Amino acid sequence: MSEPSIRLALLAAHDRRGIVELAHELESIGYYIVSADATARELVAAGIKVVSVERLTATPDILGGAIRLLHPAVMAGITARRDRLDHMELLSTYRVGPVDFVAVNLAPPDPEGRPLLDLSGAAALLAGANNPEGVAVLSDPDDYPRALQAMRAGELNVEVRQGLAIKALAHVVERISLASLAMGGPALGGEANAPAAAASADLQPLAVLWQTPEGPEQIQLLTDVQERWLVKPTLALLLGQPLTAAQVIDADVAWGTLSEFGDALPAAIVSRSGVVCGAAAVQMSLAGAVLRALDTDPLASHLAVVAVNRPVDLGAMRALLTKSLTLVVAPAFDDEAIELAATVPDLRLLTMGAPQLGSVRRQLRVTRLGVLQQDEVAAAAVYQHSSVLTNNGPDDAQLRALAIAWRIVAHQPGCSAVACDEQGAVGISSGLANVGDALVVAVGKCRRSYKPLAIAVDAPLLGRENLDPLVKGGIKALLVACDAPLNPEIVAAAETHGIRLMCVPRVPKI
Repeated sequence: MSEPSIRLALLAAHDRRGIVELAHELESIGYYIVSADATARELVAAGIKVVSVERLTATPDILGGAIRLLHPAVMAGITARRDRLDHMELLSTYRVGPVDFVAVNLAPPDPEGRPLLDLSGAAALLAGANNPEGVAVLSDPDDYPRALQAMRAGELNVEVRQGLAIKALAHVVERISLASLAMGGPALGGEANAPAAAASADLQPLAVLWQTPEGPEQIQLLTDVQERWLVKPTLALLLGQPLTAAQVIDADVAWGTLSEFGDALPAAIVSRSGVVCGAAAVQMSLAGAVLRALDTDPLASHLAVVAVNRPVDLGAMRALLTKSLTLVVAPAFDDEAIELAATVPDLRLLTMGAPQLGSVRRQLRVTRLGVLQQDEVAAAAVYQHSSVLTNNGPDDAQLRALAIAWRIVAHQPGCSAVACDEQGAVGISSGLANVGDALVVAVGKCRRSYKPLAIAVDAPLLGRENLDPLVKGGIKALLVACDAPLNPEIVAAAETHGIRLMCVPRVPKI
């Protein structure tokens, strides 16, 4: 069977990280780039020749682009089996080029907008995932470099493409689940997401950078688990001895919480004993964010782990070294920062790329009754489904404080509460037996030098008396995680005290 003279790559991404580099590489080896809207504009601005979807289909864009990809000129090119002579002859007859690459990712559903789902984008992902023998479907920008590397090495085989297909299916299921939640329905998916990390497992090994007392057999077991359940970060231990088990846990907690904050503002998370004990996201330098986070609980910050979402320069390192830390995790470190850190005994520096949600595809907890499994849930996405219960909702400053508090409390164990101002945490409690104690401790730990604007708690209130700590602390906004309606008496009490009350679905924890 002769090779087709025209090969197409469909690029239509909501998250356009790395899309220009991917297009340049594909164009350089002879692919025609098909795209639309913002992706097409970005590619054209980068000097890439783009075939518009409208030109490919000879059909005007209607319904706001909701169905632009649902056309034989696109879908047949993705779906056709390359080993089927009749399929390839039909493509030739109708002048349809095979689409060998589908780089598509979907926007989260907008609860206030319609449609909730990107129908044509989801269809393209499903079609590509259904044909891994002929199509590489890329739903995660972090897979672009590894997929291109595999292609250059001649190793983009069907096994790797099947891994990518599984990941694409999980991406579509996740968006469908969020759409279900937006419509008031249940979360969907479950086991469908379990093997989603297989795409990356075939593409890049993961270095083991920590030590355990159990010996090499246990380290190998840990590596096997990582191969199955993680989308692998780019790890590099730049300074210090291998990490202890406690540092691994604290780094995971800090990095996972930091991933909720994105990169819009410099942010820092402090973790110790497996819980967050400091956090800040500020409109200033990274050094300012570090100092603010460390000041949340100065005692708990001693010998803690800190994760930041910006490369650490000399100024940020000086801020970090105002406390005795054991580990700093960052996307990168300047040479001057590393040189200064090297003067501090027992300090470790670890790079993990950029913090991102979804790096853990499945959380596991081994119990004496069995193994618990839980898909990782983004607290920031769940926050979009929050609602106001009192007549008046929080003001802008309170909303900013609540957004920070929720991103932290969703990652804390047990009954937890986090009080915040607009820049970060002011008082944190975690792992307590009931929500009343969590609120009392969090408010009690608020330092006088900061004014808490709002507080978030990760469990439903038990009674109106749970509002007493807020009244005493002068906190006028509260976000409660609950899956059932709150007692009307609690809502009425919040109105009486002038507390602006919101609720949000709970984030499952194991």
